[in-house]
Amino acid sequence: VAAEAPGYAVCQYMVGTMYYDGRGVDVDHEQARAWLEKAAAQDYPSAVGSLGAMYFNGEGVTPSFRRAREYWERGIKLGDSDAVEDMQILTKNIQKHAPLMDKRVEVHGTRRADMNGKRGVATDFHPMNWDDRTTWRYAVKLDGGEAFKVKPAHVREEGTGGASGGSG
Repeated sequence: VAAEAPGYAVCQYMVGTMYYDGRGVDVDHEQARAWLEKAAAQDYPSAVGSLGAMYFNGEGVTPSFRRAREYWERGIKLGDSDAVEDMQILTKNIQKHAPLMDKRVEVHGTRRADMNGKRGVATDFHPMNWDDRTTWRYAVKLDGGEAFKVKPAHVREEGTGGASGGSG
């Protein structure tokens, strides 16, 4: 298929949006992502922005505020005006739901005694199901190098001793 060849970013983006929206084909977010990634690899701004939206919404991928931010920052650099608005929405969501993202944190109150008291950086936030906050997780990279997903209630800013990681 010619659309698969490099240099056909517009075509790849269009095929990706067809799968995303279900225009002429069944909705298939995995296929949409694959086609959008081909176009994004050629710096097609709308494809880059669309991938950011997929990561923000968890469509065909594990939701990830970090990945959404990376794509939207790249989209902004490429001139995608929609990415500016998307980034503002993401920033508000980080402030509201994931205030500890990118901050030094301490894990506490988990059932795993070996985790409690460990420190690191909250590198990402995964709202697995927007309607069920019990599924939300911070990705925390501990100082020892291990990475874990931890419920917001079990993460607090390092040195605070009591304030938790928020979720609404």
